[in-house]
Amino acid sequence: SDIGTDKGEYVSYISSNNFEGAYNIGKILTQKMIEKNWQNATVGIIAIPQKRINGQERTAGFMKALDEAHIKGAGIKQIKEWTDKENYYYTKEFIENYPNLRAIWLQSSNTYKGVLKAINDAGKKDEIIFLSFDAEPEFLDLIPQGKILAAAMQQPYLMGYKSVGVMHKYLTKQTVQKNIQLPILDVSSKNIEKKLPVIQLNVLGIEKK
Repeated sequence: SDIGTDKGEYVSYISSNNFEGAYNIGKILTQKMIEKNWQNATVGIIAIPQKRINGQERTAGFMKALDEAHIKGAGIKQIKEWTDKENYYYTKEFIENYPNLRAIWLQSSNTYKGVLKAINDAGKKDEIIFLSFDAEPEFLDLIPQGKILAAAMQQPYLMGYKSVGVMHKYLTKQTVQKNIQLPILDVSSKNIEKKLPVIQLNVLGIEKK
């Protein structure tokens, strides 16, 4: 499930629709930028390694949304160290090199603090929008507060649940679907309250007792 296998055969591959998830969150961003009359601004991307297919799909889906709105990208910086410090300096470079930068999209979630700190340190918290792929528990507060515009949230709990179900079918000689693709939740302040039960279970794995 999720990233998949580098080689060899597999029973079934359960993944997320990275292209569609990135496209949908890109649409949320472009609508917000149009509302603010920021169509002539640029957007920076801090990406997971682009040699990975899921990274390529995330970039392609997001860029499609930007292209449709005629909003330009400010380039892509690929994550290597997966640290807050790395993303802090990537964000700082974007801010310094692109005076008309109005948004940064992080293609992961666990190092989001580095991006927010760089934006705040530059005094740009009201001038630069931040979006993320995936989610952390803190996002349940940060999105309603407006510190994160939106997040494209995969559903890892559901992915694991489906994986066990598929394996059971395979072991009991039932027909198994070769590829199963799950939707990604596009979550913003407009819908987070409605989607909260699904987020808590399928994204964060919080089971009600």
